[in-house]
Amino acid sequence: MKAMVMWAVLALLVPLIGAAEAADSKPIVSDKERAVIESVVHDYLKDHPEVVLEALKSLEDKEREKRVDAAQKAIVTEQDKLRNDPSSFVAGNPKGDVTIVEFFDYNCGYCRHVAPTLQSLLADDKKIKLVLKEWPIRGADSLAVTKISLAAAKQPKFLAFHFALLASEGQVDPAAALAVARKSGLDMDRLQKDMAAMNNLEIVQRNDALAQKIGIEGTPAFVIGTTLVPGAISADKFKQLIAETRQNCKQASC
Repeated sequence: MKAMVMWAVLALLVPLIGAAEAADSKPIVSDKERAVIESVVHDYLKDHPEVVLEALKSLEDKEREKRVDAAQKAIVTEQDKLRNDPSSFVAGNPKGDVTIVEFFDYNCGYCRHVAPTLQSLLADDKKIKLVLKEWPIRGADSLAVTKISLAAAKQPKFLAFHFALLASEGQVDPAAALAVARKSGLDMDRLQKDMAAMNNLEIVQRNDALAQKIGIEGTPAFVIGTTLVPGAISADKFKQLIAETRQNCKQASC
C-alpha cells in the first residue's frame, strides 16, 4: 500500500518538476521546493527500499511477458522452418502428433544432461517427432564437430552416434567426435567423403538466424508446439508440456 501511495505521489510530482525545467516556462516549483521534494523522495526510498525492488520486478515481469509473446509469434510464423527443414535430422516419429525442436551444441553441458531424458521420451512415446537443430555456439571445436555430425546424419546409425557424443565428458573436438563415430559403427570412408563434399555450413547459418528470430539465447532450447522452453527441464515437465500441446492442438500435427 505504501508503495502504491508513493508512486502516486511521484506520478504527480514528476510532471511538475519537468515543467519547472522547461526553457520557455515559468518554474512551477522553486529551487527550495524542488530540494524538499527530492529530499522527501530520497528519504522515503531509503526507508522503504522494497519500493525500488517492487518496481524493478514489475519491469522485469513486463519485459519477460514481451519476450514470451514475441517468441510465440515468431514460432507460429516460422513453423515450416522449425519442423520441415530437410537439413535437420528427425528422430522419433516423423508423423508424430507433437513436435519437439531442440537447438543444441555438443559442448553444452546442459544439452548432455537432458539427452537421456529425450532418449527415454522417444522410447516411451511413439508419437513424438524430435527435430534436431545444430547450433554450435561454443567455439571452433563445436563448429568443427557440427560438420562431422551433419555428415554422420546421412547414415542410419546417426542417432546412436548423436547420443553417444552427448554422453562424452570434457571438451568435444573433431578427434573425439570421429572416435565416437567409429565406435558407433558409422562407415568412416563414407563419413570422410560426405564431410569433404560440404562446401559450407549453410544450415548452421539458417539455424542461427532462426534462433535469433525466436529469441533463443543459449542451448539447449526447445520449441514444443508453440511454446519456447529455454534450458534443460525434467522428464515430468516435458511430459506436462507434451500433454498440454496434445490437448490444445487442433491440427493433425503440433
